[in-house]
Amino acid sequence: MIQSLPLPIFMFMLAFPLAMTGICVYAGIFARQRAALVKDVMTSQIRTAKPGYVEFSGKVEAVEQRTLTAPLTRSPCCWYHVRVEKFEKRSGNKSADWTTVRDESSEAPFFVRDATGLCAVDPHGAEVTPTDKSLWYGATEEPEDRDPPRVGPMESAKGWVEISGGPNSKYRYSEERIYDGDRLFVLGVFSNTPLEPEGDEDEDVALDGEDFEAEPEAPEEEDAELEIIDRLSAAAKRLTPNRIARGSRKQPLILSTTEQQVHIDMMAKGGLAAFFVALFPLALVILLLWARFG
Repeated sequence: MIQSLPLPIFMFMLAFPLAMTGICVYAGIFARQRAALVKDVMTSQIRTAKPGYVEFSGKVEAVEQRTLTAPLTRSPCCWYHVRVEKFEKRSGNKSADWTTVRDESSEAPFFVRDATGLCAVDPHGAEVTPTDKSLWYGATEEPEDRDPPRVGPMESAKGWVEISGGPNSKYRYSEERIYDGDRLFVLGVFSNTPLEPEGDEDEDVALDGEDFEAEPEAPEEEDAELEIIDRLSAAAKRLTPNRIARGSRKQPLILSTTEQQVHIDMMAKGGLAAFFVALFPLALVILLLWARFG
């Protein structure tokens, strides 16, 4: 049967397992490279660190004790990532699948503090291993359940059974969080050049009380979020010139609440697992080629 198939159809059959093999191999190489990167960069102290690609280990600290509110669980935190998906039919397709309707990460700065000093973390574009995460389902785009189960970074939030839509599970929610006071190691591009103050030096940028709220002229949620980021950024600049952020493609920002060695082992094992998974579609490709030309 395989030998009698037209060549274009046979090539199409090969395309999917070949693509899966490539994706798994890429994931394996990426994970192993990240493990090597974290292992090769020595941990520095904030007070004596020189500008460049460095690693710090310390504790998360909210800017002026002002935490963020995670959108789905309403948990106080310093960083979050949320995704909301809807189970629906895609246009031109009779089958249904999960479609992302919301996907966002917080970009407000927070601090990492070690025994020698304080450094502001700009989480934009970071690769994050969070403290905990949740995955749950509901009937509305905004979840009615604000207290779902929480699992650690190396545990699966899906459990043994994946729910695929229904009257009470039309939406799937996922949320990851980092909290004030968590242990953290951060790898990124460090700078400690004091920045020139922006605007009037007498401008009140305190985050206490009603000054922290968005202005009435900007009622939209996005505008309020930008207002919070601006206020926290201004306060962070006042408190310390130290900053760590994402650099070039070869200098990613890595944030992890696991121990450094645990993170290295997790990435290395993940890379090996991806290589192992790649063997299955590769074996299918070899089997199809043997059936066609053997």
